[in-house]
Amino acid sequence: MLPGAGFAALCLAFFLAGCATRQAAPLTFEQEQARAAHEQCRREATEMNPEGRHFFRESFPWRAYYDMCMRRMGVAEQDIRKMR
Repeated sequence: MLPGAGFAALCLAFFLAGCATRQAAPLTFEQEQARAAHEQCRREATEMNPEGRHFFRESFPWRAYYDMCMRRMGVAEQDIRKMR
């Protein structure tokens, strides 16, 4: 085998491995509930505080409403910070 052919085969193997579908662990019930709460609170916060499409997450009123909504839905504080 040629020296470059081994390298090419190795690159091809890595490329194909990168294209393979990855199996993610299914979400727990709590994770599903937190994700649903995130979507709902994000939608509500944007409706209540439509200050701008692109920078809404940095605005204090948006963050305050989002945090209040997530707490009301029972999401833990550390999860709120990760999702915001």
